[in-house]
Amino acid sequence: MVFQLGDERIEVSECAYSTNDGETQLLMIREGFGVGQFTARLLEDYLRSGELVEILQTWWRPALPFNIVFPPGKRRCARLSVFVEWLTEGSGLRRVGMKSDRPKYISSQGP
Repeated sequence: MVFQLGDERIEVSECAYSTNDGETQLLMIREGFGVGQFTARLLEDYLRSGELVEILQTWWRPALPFNIVFPPGKRRCARLSVFVEWLTEGSGLRRVGMKSDRPKYISSQGP
């Protein structure tokens, strides 16, 4: 896990428990095995209900690159359009590589 506050950066690499699976990580956190870093959007219900609480609120994880890449074309699957809209809505992701109104990919960082 990486925590950043201004220019200060702390990386935690040794943990008693660790997983690279988001569902397992969430289950472990909910069962009291420790802390984790998630997108707030994925935890809204747990935070709202009080099952989970946010800690280290002033510390952030530096942005990770995130791309959605798909071939250009006039016809785009409706499911893909809905998925892209869901990801970009309120997430801070921006569309880059635009041709008309059809993004070639979505990125959390520069192109």
